[in-house]
Amino acid sequence: MTSYAKVSQNIYDFYNKDISKKIDSGLKKFLKGTDYDKDESVEHNIKAIETYIKMNIYLAEAGGDKLSSLEDILKDKVANERGIIKLYAAIFKYIDIPFEFVYTTERDYMAFDKDFEANNFLNDLLFYFPETKKYMSPTETESRFGFPPPFLTDTYGLFIKEVAIGDFKSAVGKVEFIEPVKAENTVDKMVIDVEFDDDDLTNININLIKSMTGYYALYIHPYMDLIKPEDKEDVIESFAKSLDEDVEIADKKANNEDPKLFGEKPLEFILDFNSSAFVEKAGRKYLFSVGDLIGAQTELYQDKERILPVDSEFQRSYIRTITVTIPEGYAIANLDDININNAYVNDKNEKLMSFDSSYTCLLYTSPSPRDATLS
Repeated sequence: MTSYAKVSQNIYDFYNKDISKKIDSGLKKFLKGTDYDKDESVEHNIKAIETYIKMNIYLAEAGGDKLSSLEDILKDKVANERGIIKLYAAIFKYIDIPFEFVYTTERDYMAFDKDFEANNFLNDLLFYFPETKKYMSPTETESRFGFPPPFLTDTYGLFIKEVAIGDFKSAVGKVEFIEPVKAENTVDKMVIDVEFDDDDLTNININLIKSMTGYYALYIHPYMDLIKPEDKEDVIESFAKSLDEDVEIADKKANNEDPKLFGEKPLEFILDFNSSAFVEKAGRKYLFSVGDLIGAQTELYQDKERILPVDSEFQRSYIRTITVTIPEGYAIANLDDININNAYVNDKNEKLMSFDSSYTCLLYTSPSPRDATLS
């Protein structure tokens, strides 16, 4: 038999033991190494502490009292999962940042049953900060504040909150829903400008601005300062070569590389390159496969009727803006093929996912005997 009330009290008691003066002094010294500033926002200070711990404290997969002792962790900069949680909890209490423990399990492994109390569902820990309404994973080094492991969201969890009556402090546990990160916070954006070569219309000059936020930036943005220059060049070039392996890159650069900007500004890559992979000549016509400029797309269809529901790892948005300058003297055919509006609507008439495509002509000239075709 399992009682979430007992579990909540036991967890609270374990991670909220009195701190000695020696540890108190150690925490004060530890904070000086971070970007913590009492005059800054709660979000700033949570990020500062998380970044410093994840970049400076080695997380060991081992047991032992030293690895979960705050005194030893502050001295040796090594901890196991239990010790890391202790360190975060002690620091947040020390600087008066309210938080709650949230225990859940990855929904791709097991669905959290909100109506049945069992320790089986209490496998993974998140910190929840009521003031920001955001989560943080203390033990996943590749995760960052506001973007916890996605399979730990969009599910239920046991929220353990401190309650105080006078000087008496205790804990109460309640099963609540862990909201997922919204699609507008995880965006993959491409802004593409295309011009045809004056001497050879099958060759196009492309300016690509690729920007990423949220989970798309998470795998690279927090570590940009650790990537070697030659490897960073390969990363930037990969965004052009994913469209055409044989592109000729004329220029490339990155903006907002500072890891501290993750979650605040998009990581942005700008490339200028030439390619002959998107245009074919057919007699007097040129066939321009403009849709290939956004790269391969996930195919969300199947021949047989779906029985099981689709479970997406996280919500996301793709935004593609393509500006094509048509050479003087050419007209465009079959533009209406660009107009696509496909969506999935559930039984509650909610649009859960969609693919929308449209065009706008900024300037139109009269047709000539020569024409170009967009496909």
